[in-house]
Amino acid sequence: MECLPQRKSPRLKDYDYALSGAYFVTVCACQRQCLFGRIVNEEMHFNTLGTLVAAHLVDIPGHFPSTELDLWVVMPNHLHAIIVLHEDGSIRLTDVIGNFKAAVTRAWRGSQGRINDNATMDEIDHRRGGIYAARTHGTEPPHTNEDLARTTDQLNPSPTPIWHRSFHDHIIRNERALNQIRQYIRINPARWSEDHYFRA
Repeated sequence: MECLPQRKSPRLKDYDYALSGAYFVTVCACQRQCLFGRIVNEEMHFNTLGTLVAAHLVDIPGHFPSTELDLWVVMPNHLHAIIVLHEDGSIRLTDVIGNFKAAVTRAWRGSQGRINDNATMDEIDHRRGGIYAARTHGTEPPHTNEDLARTTDQLNPSPTPIWHRSFHDHIIRNERALNQIRQYIRINPARWSEDHYFRA
């Protein structure tokens, strides 16, 4: 399977993405497939892969000490996060996201569909420091044959790509914009059916 082609770079031409500042980042699943879970009653419920994605997302500051993770949410086929770079030139945003995506892929393909004890939702909640996160449905049984096929496909690691090739970012230039984006992240699960990335 191939992901959607990236016809035009979403990066700003000539902008130095190693500059300190806050960035609103969106990372999509390959072909915008709903690989990370589903929305139930306006709340995100992670499957195993979605839990793994969330665990690696909150780990970003641990791997890159000059970064900070503000509000974030993992949705069925994409994630949003506010990532802050604190030191000019210490790390590029493209390197942060590239390493995050690669780490998730390596962990998933090596997990055989299981996650280790360090990726439980309890630990994610503890380490996020009050940052918004969605809930997990664990091993909730599927209700139809179609659900079963979809769930089985999602929970079995394979060479199928997890991620879209690139990512989108928005440079947050002031506190008003920051607060607007935080609100967007908070209500994202409740507005899933209206979302640009929505898939039934």
